[in-house]
Amino acid sequence: MEEHERGPEPVATPEPAVAVPAAASGPVAFSAAHGHACGCGTCSPAWSARNVLALQRGAGNAAVARSIATRRTIARVIDDTAYNEGRQARDEWIAEGVRGPADHVPSTGRGGFEVSYDPGAQQLTVELRGGVDFRDGMKLYFGTYAVAQQPGNGPAAAAATAINALPRAQRAAAMAPWIWDDATKTTFLSEFESSIETAWSAKHQFHCSKEFWTDLGATVDVRVVVRDGAQSSDSGEHMNVVSYKESDATVASTPAHVAQTETFGSHDADDNEMVVNSTQTRRRSDIAQSVSVGFDPGTSTLTAAASGNLSWFGNAYKSGGGPTCSQCSKPIAEAAVGAVNVSLPGEGSDATQIEASARARFTSVTAALVAGGMTDAATRCVLTISPGTGSNGSVRMGAGVQQIVAAHEAGHMFGLGDEYTAPFSGTGGDLGTPVDPGLGGAQGLPEAVHENSDTIMSVGDAVRPQHYATFLEALKAVSAMDDWVFGAAVPVTPPNPALDNTPGTTDPTAPVTAVA
Repeated sequence: MEEHERGPEPVATPEPAVAVPAAASGPVAFSAAHGHACGCGTCSPAWSARNVLALQRGAGNAAVARSIATRRTIARVIDDTAYNEGRQARDEWIAEGVRGPADHVPSTGRGGFEVSYDPGAQQLTVELRGGVDFRDGMKLYFGTYAVAQQPGNGPAAAAATAINALPRAQRAAAMAPWIWDDATKTTFLSEFESSIETAWSAKHQFHCSKEFWTDLGATVDVRVVVRDGAQSSDSGEHMNVVSYKESDATVASTPAHVAQTETFGSHDADDNEMVVNSTQTRRRSDIAQSVSVGFDPGTSTLTAAASGNLSWFGNAYKSGGGPTCSQCSKPIAEAAVGAVNVSLPGEGSDATQIEASARARFTSVTAALVAGGMTDAATRCVLTISPGTGSNGSVRMGAGVQQIVAAHEAGHMFGLGDEYTAPFSGTGGDLGTPVDPGLGGAQGLPEAVHENSDTIMSVGDAVRPQHYATFLEALKAVSAMDDWVFGAAVPVTPPNPALDNTPGTTDPTAPVTAVA
């Protein structure tokens, strides 16, 4: 065949620059087990200028020329079309700007709020608005008799009885802690907003699951706006907040609640009423999240008071068995309730004796909790040996942070149900039974179960992944895109011809396209 019929000879693909150790005295051998452009540290420098020069000196110019001329180099062709198209689509979607705001009613049919998503800032904004109907906790009838105004409020009724036992001239002044004024209204509005925003904002994140879009994330910013005055029909507010004034000394008044105000027809985002009293914007004191324990000096024998405390704690905070992974059925650590933290001192003349004493006491504590009903106490409890020596310690549920009732009730406005059981309330579900079945699973999150714990929809303060299920649901709705999952944004890797992988983040082990 004539030269012009064969076509041009293939041209060698330029090699990426690869550093060669200065100590090398000869050429690096080319390995037949690798392609010339595979990018591995052994093969890449084989035909570098330095190695060609060394080979020329050893074998002669002619031999080297023949070796290079007869070699047909394999050139890797990285097809970056999918990557470029995916990134362009992502950027165009972001450029379209903020999605929303739009009202959202969770799939549970409970509550309602406004949601918007700013892809440029990667922020999901959840806004809850309401008007506050301030009601005095007491009224003085005929200038003589104090009468509690909130039905079923035992502490208010008892206070009214005590006030009526006072001389008439003193009754009006004694009622003052139960009457709203401008200063206490302003304080309530501020505390109501901040307590909910702090409890619910920025606890977890979401990100887009589309290929080449995974670096598009969504942090959650919860905003609450309330004003003085009952909700009006044209206000665009989601709830009417009824707040009875209580004395700051009040403990365990009538439980707060959220209820629907629309009796007939569909439930809209603004058909809600929340009843939360004036003291319920601060941390509650009526449900203990920790108990004290004591021992007879020099022993691991619990005092009678400590045994009683642990019996109550073991019954109150026994596990409901969830949430668990749907695939392996093992508990999901991040979604589960907090550990039971046991802080105990030891006694003895040296560190070894003190530690041994504390561990013996820990065994006594876990045994008492098991007897109280916490059958998994041995695995749930975590020991911290207190500094110093002594006979008194503590046991706490998770971080032991008391709940703010207003923040818990906001969870109902976000569509979530109560997770607690007895002994704290007669309205809780049976231990271990599902709460809002299917809600978490539909969003790729764990399912909540009924148990008394440190979580915000139980009797504590912690916001777990499952409590963001309705936020993820709202993000999908407002963005008109279902490709969102739980977790922080994931960087997208651009194509790299020097690496033996395909562009993007989906399958780094897949082969690249090669041509001779």
